[in-house]
Parts: sequence; structure tokens; C-alpha cells
Amino acid sequence: AQGLLAWATDVVGGNESGTNHSDDPSLVPLILNPHRQQYLTVLNHKAASLNCSIKIYDSESLLILHVDQREAKLQEENAAYEKNITCQAKTLENCKRLNLLQLLVGMGDL
Repeated sequence: AQGLLAWATDVVGGNESGTNHSDDPSLVPLILNPHRQQYLTVLNHKAASLNCSIKIYDSESLLILHVDQREAKLQEENAAYEKNITCQAKTLENCKRLNLLQLLVGMGDL
């Protein structure tokens, strides 16, 4: 409420620089009727709630971004492992063929 009151005082008082001169004795305080004061209180509560919601949204967004990055990294790692397994299988198959050829050559069948 204090921040909004300071802003309202600056606007009504014509303070274009937006700086807070609450210590300046020449400034006239803003006087609100009870209805306007209640409206200002409601606006302050809404502003605080919105600020809280923004903070929650930001933290959730960062969490989602982190999860997305982790998922992408895991997919890259899985692709690398899959490629490695495929290479190992091909190497094993080639070793088996080589062993078979060596046996056949040793037996004189070729």
C-alpha cells in the first residue's frame, strides 16, 4: 500500500521524475475518502497476489526449462549409447566371421 500511495502522491503532486520525496515537507499528503482507501487496499492486495503469481510462474517456468534441457540431454545420451551398442554388435559379428574364415582356412576348405 505504501508503494502505491507514494506513486499516487508523485502523480498527483506532478513529480515527473518518479523519485520518492517522502521526506520533503513541501509535499502535501494524499487524502482519500474511506471508499477510495478501501479501493486502494483492494488494488494493493491484487498487486501483491499478482506479484506472487508471477514469482510462482517464473519458478515453474525455470523448472520446466530445466526438465526440458535434462530430457534433451538424456535423449542425446541414449542416441549415443544406441549407436555404440550397434557398433559393438557389428564388431562382434565381424569377429565371428573372421574366426569362421580362420577356421575354414586352417582346415584347408578355402
